[in-house]
Amino acid sequence: MLTHRASPEIVGVLPRIAGLVAERGNIAGYAATLLREFKVPSVLEMPGVFEHIRDGEAVSLDAVQPGLHRGTLWPPVPAQVSLTERQREKVGDILSRRLLTLHLLDAGAFRFRPSGCRSAHDVIRYSHEKAVEGMFAVQARELEHGPHRSKKLLASVPVNLFALDLGGGLVLDDAEADGVTPSQIVSRPFQGLWRGITHPAVSWTRQMPASIGDLASVMAGSFASQDSVIRALGERSYLLVADEYMNLNSRLAYHFSLVDACLSDNPSNNYISFRFAGGGATWQRRNLRACFLEACLEHYGFVVDRRGDLVNAWFKRARAQDTESNLDIVGRLMACSCQLDMYMNSQDAMRWYVEQFLAGNYSFRAPQEESTADRAASS
Repeated sequence: MLTHRASPEIVGVLPRIAGLVAERGNIAGYAATLLREFKVPSVLEMPGVFEHIRDGEAVSLDAVQPGLHRGTLWPPVPAQVSLTERQREKVGDILSRRLLTLHLLDAGAFRFRPSGCRSAHDVIRYSHEKAVEGMFAVQARELEHGPHRSKKLLASVPVNLFALDLGGGLVLDDAEADGVTPSQIVSRPFQGLWRGITHPAVSWTRQMPASIGDLASVMAGSFASQDSVIRALGERSYLLVADEYMNLNSRLAYHFSLVDACLSDNPSNNYISFRFAGGGATWQRRNLRACFLEACLEHYGFVVDRRGDLVNAWFKRARAQDTESNLDIVGRLMACSCQLDMYMNSQDAMRWYVEQFLAGNYSFRAPQEESTADRAASS
């Protein structure tokens, strides 16, 4: 079995495979523990393996002196470990209801309060939402009035962003200046993200035609979602940077996004954590935009957990160049997904946008539109 990243989800196939090779993985992680428990030979750090092995090709794995060789060099060892069937959860099981069932789905709903918690999952969900809200409030006070105040990012991107140096993240000509340019933010992960945010093919404004129904959807969604907006539109977004670390909390239009990342020459330290939630359109269209993000992120090797219009994604323990490349992709997604929920009117439309993004058509213009625009520009 060849995979981009070893994760615990492989447990379902472990009794049926003779070996595993992953481009990325942690030998001290849970997936490696499962592989050892099932006695499956494995190599968890073999970058670029997909570039050299073809589908259906016979290969032999040496897990002692790590290597993957073409051809059958020794007979396969039959699997001797069977997977114990897990006890299936019974419908209506009281433990499931009290521990796992989530009732607090919408942070803006009337019942999103302590008295609305009916399970442990509800308590965790409520606590997390309030913790994020409190984090923004504390962060805003400290960054605006603290001794090492933040500096406004001077750039053409329409975001009210303020940067705070945690150590080695900024190189300033004037330490007392109130602003900072992108080139003065030398944080490695920020530079990777900024490269995608300012990619010449992406646009932060939608120039596609919107129908009356699309506009009505945004109006209806924005009226319905006002109570769940933690921070008002246009308020400050904050960027915390160090030489190999960044944390970006931003609210653009009606959605919230978070990028937390570390980029270094040590793959074990590298990770990207991305969160995206909310929107100004109806619940269905916000969900479809979340499906768009999920499909794009999974294509680039992220592990994604999508629940409604909330997307959480992770990319861990990869080489510096791979981590930087995916930060670039996250930046492009942040630009391309802005206001995109207005156009997500069906599953077919969502899949079309996924195809266009993966093809590099970040303007989302149909071929006939592009040719018309080119003719107009030439004339």
